[in-house]
Amino acid sequence: MSGRISRVREAMERAGLDVLVARNPENVLYLSGYWPVNGWSLAVIPRDGEPLLIVP
Repeated sequence: MSGRISRVREAMERAGLDVLVARNPENVLYLSGYWPVNGWSLAVIPRDGEPLLIVP
C-alpha cells in the first residue's frame, strides 16, 4: 500500500491538496486494502502524517 499512498501524495502535492478523503468503496480498498462490507468507511490521506481509516 505504501507505493500507492506515495503516488497519491505526489498527485496531492501537484494539485495543492492538504488532505484526501475517499468514501467510494473501491477507492477505500485501493488506498487501504480494506473492503468496507458494512456501512460507510473513509480513507483519509493527509499530505504529511499517517493515513487514517475510519470504519463503522
